Amino acid sequence: MNRYVAIFAVCSLIGLSLARAQAPAPVTVSPSSGGTLTVRNGGTITVIAFALTYDLPLPPAEAGPASAQSWQLYDAATEPLAAQPISGGQEVTVRCHFDCTATPFQLKAVLFQDGTSWGDSGWVQRISTRRAYMEQALQTSIRDLTTALSQGTTREALAAQFQASLSQETSAATDADLKGCIMSTRGVVLTNLQRVVHSSGGTEIPASQVIQHEITSLRARYTSVFIYGGQQ
Repeated sequence: MNRYVAIFAVCSLIGLSLARAQAPAPVTVSPSSGGTLTVRNGGTITVIAFALTYDLPLPPAEAGPASAQSWQLYDAATEPLAAQPISGGQEVTVRCHFDCTATPFQLKAVLFQDGTSWGDSGWVQRISTRRAYMEQALQTSIRDLTTALSQGTTREALAAQFQASLSQETSAATDADLKGCIMSTRGVVLTNLQRVVHSSGGTEIPASQVIQHEITSLRARYTSVFIYGGQQ
């Protein structure tokens, strides 16, 4: 590609990102009953993650500022059970991590399924970094399970391997988000491997079937949030 064409393409992408960042928020978030938030995607592109910030009041005796900022993330990659992609025009209910009827909060960033984003670049980067951790953790677990399946590794041996990897990887991780992503992949697989499951006839399900089930589950989780428009 001609280098000037490449520069123009890059500048166009930067301009698109800036235009999206300056546009009105594509998602509306409002308090609802029962300590929940009503979140509506007012656009046409599926939302896969967003970030909220809010202030926590400190006790009068505490030194320093009168409040401390905290945050809440909604992400289909890192919290697949609690957070699902939000299609255009769709409305979902999200449980608050704070008193959402009394505490002011701000929508800081939104990530879309096509890979674009809206909002504060620092918060977009934070969400993106957590998602990168999760993608890495999923890929590593899928790779190890696939190898074990091809080698005929027993469930007990694989559970021991995942326990050792879990301990090693979480100990080496210096980021709390990275540790959380490791726990929610290797930790979940380890729990399932350690649980002895029997068929309706009372016989123990073969290790190969258990391992294949875990591979299928992780792959489905990966492709549902990490492949945009059919491409990785």
